[in-house]
Amino acid sequence: VSDRAKDAFEKVGCLESLEGSALLKDLAALRSECGDIAGELRDLQQAMAIEAKLGASQSLEGLRTRRSLAAAHERAGEPERALEVLQDLQQFYEGDGTHAARAQEVDEAIFKLQASLANATPSTNNASPSGHRNADPATAKALAELEAQRREHEENGTLLTAQGAHVLMSLGATYGRMGDFDAAMQAFGDAREAYKRQGLMDTEEGAALLCNMGYAVLQAGRA
Repeated sequence: VSDRAKDAFEKVGCLESLEGSALLKDLAALRSECGDIAGELRDLQQAMAIEAKLGASQSLEGLRTRRSLAAAHERAGEPERALEVLQDLQQFYEGDGTHAARAQEVDEAIFKLQASLANATPSTNNASPSGHRNADPATAKALAELEAQRREHEENGTLLTAQGAHVLMSLGATYGRMGDFDAAMQAFGDAREAYKRQGLMDTEEGAALLCNMGYAVLQAGRA
């Protein structure tokens, strides 16, 4: 039925609309239930392209489409592709600064994927002279910016505030993406101290922090 609806939308020239994008995502969900991962990926990619064309990539629905696409890539056994989509999302959230909870979810998903990829790769592979793995230019730039923010918070005495903790969480996730799980543990440990002082350990943010710390400890032990 959904395929016929898609054909009808195409015939009347309505597929490249927000309604058409919504239809494609509904169709992708049905394909996922049927185990048609390739079809699900195709429909989600088409929906994302339509949203980009309409300038809706950064809308709530556009962001959800990218999360769905990342999840589909992961189910399809394509963690690298999933990571690319999530890192694009992360860049948006870091620049936007108004979706802290969603940004943290993306950070956590990236960290899990990075940990999974690190498990599948010998620890000596892809090592940079600095000891970081997967230190692509964009990630290295993000790390430099976050380190600068951390130093600024330290100088201002605000590192253990909620704002400082957010920087530390992002820093830990970035170190994790680069394969430096010891540095990630240090950043997450500092974030935990900040969360304790702010009384945030019993919140969703505190739970996410503990989850990330667990992954960092596990991966540091395997490196």
